[in-house]
Amino acid sequence: MVDYPTQVCYIRPKNKALPASDAPQKVEHFSWHEIPDNLDEIRQSTNVFVSTSHNEPFGLSILEAMAAGMCVIIPRDNAYWDQVLEHNVNCIKYDSSDVNSLTNALLYATSDLALIQQVGKAAQLIAQDYQAQLAYDDIACTLCQPSCDADCVETSNGEAQL
Repeated sequence: MVDYPTQVCYIRPKNKALPASDAPQKVEHFSWHEIPDNLDEIRQSTNVFVSTSHNEPFGLSILEAMAAGMCVIIPRDNAYWDQVLEHNVNCIKYDSSDVNSLTNALLYATSDLALIQQVGKAAQLIAQDYQAQLAYDDIACTLCQPSCDADCVETSNGEAQL
């Protein structure tokens, strides 16, 4: 078995009623970072991102990892990214309530560098569609109907800006 150096970045929930892992723990080859100041630097030195948040409405951290070209491992929980991403195409999924499923997903991902790179590239393509200008353009145009034309300015490329 190959030992991979592992960087674990985490945030403790402010709501103590939410379930949380007991972190950090002493594990060989693991470095733990609670709310690190150098998250971008850590992200640049890694290639797999694991989300253990269940039923997260959007998951900005997942989008950021996808934009960085990382292979994202997400829970099957019917949340936003579970519905948008496809297992073995642009993510790897695990059963959200099964620690063995997460373990197997991690072992699966780390057994094949080509898979990590392929899934990461596909995820990065998905992330490119989440540019603010593209994501909110239809909303801005809807808001800029004739009744509010005075507040809406059309740019040279035909997009509306409030």
